[in-house]
Amino acid sequence: VSCKDPDGNIRPNYKIQFKVKEGPDITKPVILKFDPKNSAYIPYNQESTNLYLLVEEESGVSCKYSRTPNKNYDEMEGNFVCSGASARDPDGLIGYRCTTRLSGLRSNQDNTFYFRCKDSIGNVNEQDQPVGGYILKGSNPLILENAGPEGKLYTRDVMLTAITKNGATNDGKAECRYY
Repeated sequence: VSCKDPDGNIRPNYKIQFKVKEGPDITKPVILKFDPKNSAYIPYNQESTNLYLLVEEESGVSCKYSRTPNKNYDEMEGNFVCSGASARDPDGLIGYRCTTRLSGLRSNQDNTFYFRCKDSIGNVNEQDQPVGGYILKGSNPLILENAGPEGKLYTRDVMLTAITKNGATNDGKAECRYY
């Protein structure tokens, strides 16, 4: 540590040493990341999807999920498969990787799931994670209402148009491509 007072007097590099006594692990697992992200849209008529969680914990972890809020960990019906070791993910976050396949997804509505994780020492989330639930938004079908031009064209200067409606955000917003 180096210090300087208001008069400009400097106390150059000096060392502060202390010891920390390791205590028992009392922290509950923390979900750092979801993929797909919370509140993501899913394609119309997609009934299932893979889900990846990254869970911060020191001593190993197992996770479960339910469609019903406020269920105890042991009563939750869905299971994740979690890695046996903590690792760094592509975003630089460190944790245990947990995956599952969520099924029974419905279009045109929010699909809400609740997670809880438990570490190898027995510390378990007492509240649903994330608070308020994890949501995958079911979308409406994207409809191509009009596209043009039609027929044979004898020009090099062609303007392609497409008009869409409905879709994930129900406003017709879409990315269109041609070949």
